[in-house]
Amino acid sequence: MASAPPTPAGSLTSLEGLRFVSSLMIVAGHYIPYVTPTPLIARLHLAVDLFFVISGIVIAERYAGKIRDLRDWAAFMVKRIARLYPLHLATLGFYVAIGVLVWSGKLHPADATRYNPAEIIPNLLLVQAWRLDSPISFNYVSWSISAEFFVYLLFPLILALVGRRALPAFIGIIAVFMLFAWIAETEVGRPLTKLDWRGGVLRAVPSFAFGTWLHCHLRHMAIPAARLRLLVHGLLGVVALLMLLRVNEYALLGVIWLLVASAYAADRRGVVTWVAAPWLARRGALTYSIYMLHTVVATVLLAVVFPKLLGTSPGARLAGVLVALPALYVLSVLSLRWFETPMRRWIGSGTTLIVQRGKTVTKQQ
Repeated sequence: MASAPPTPAGSLTSLEGLRFVSSLMIVAGHYIPYVTPTPLIARLHLAVDLFFVISGIVIAERYAGKIRDLRDWAAFMVKRIARLYPLHLATLGFYVAIGVLVWSGKLHPADATRYNPAEIIPNLLLVQAWRLDSPISFNYVSWSISAEFFVYLLFPLILALVGRRALPAFIGIIAVFMLFAWIAETEVGRPLTKLDWRGGVLRAVPSFAFGTWLHCHLRHMAIPAARLRLLVHGLLGVVALLMLLRVNEYALLGVIWLLVASAYAADRRGVVTWVAAPWLARRGALTYSIYMLHTVVATVLLAVVFPKLLGTSPGARLAGVLVALPALYVLSVLSLRWFETPMRRWIGSGTTLIVQRGKTVTKQQ
């Protein structure tokens, strides 16, 4: 199986910058409607697809060639759960607490169906986006985490399939994309790029597989460094422009795939791009925290606190958003430093001990 050698740790600076930008795009897509009902940028939700591609690259960088048996796969899954689950569980608990108030009749939100108690178990198991008819529930943005969990489960298979010959593997990815797009259009009635809690796994697989494919085959693409920097910056401009226009979302997604591919190539060649700026790249680690917590901040500040304190005029709504943004950033930093990282280390240390004991028993046998 073809696989590129891992890039030195911490050197994927352009991808880290893009990750952070993608989280800001998602926040903007959800916060702008609090200020104006008119969407200023109609394609911000495609930032999730950008993240799926980057995720495929990063997971392949870290784990390609390291999952050789069932024990390795189990250890890999526990590590991924250790990264995703603590914050997912915390935000789920927050919305379940709101649900208790809704079920007891003490709270009457605009959309009470979001707090359906029947969806607690699917959310706990991270399978809420695996069905084509799943309803919106609790921390609704966690659908993409459910989709990520699905592709993590399939990662060894995806790597084995896309790590072979480059062209047939790429054609296979496009074929899967077209099949899933057809299913999305016929069964859900939406483009693949708009699937979320309804069949979001279909949306994640092709982009994640493409990212994995890039890890395996990008070394064959020789582009001069100067042109590579120009390509990244040009594609950034094209994506920003197309986000403002009502272009075909599949075409825009193709440009996003090219952007991530060029940024990854730049990282491998040591080419510094705008998105590799330290003030962006160093905040790539906050992507998950910002993504999962921005709905919580919106629920508390934008939907409850600020409307009561400031009213609901356009100016008051704008002021609320301007306060919510730094509050979200601070909360995300605190969450990553004092909650997510300690929990990941604690779970990871337990996993390492179990694996070491398992290997000792195997040797003794």
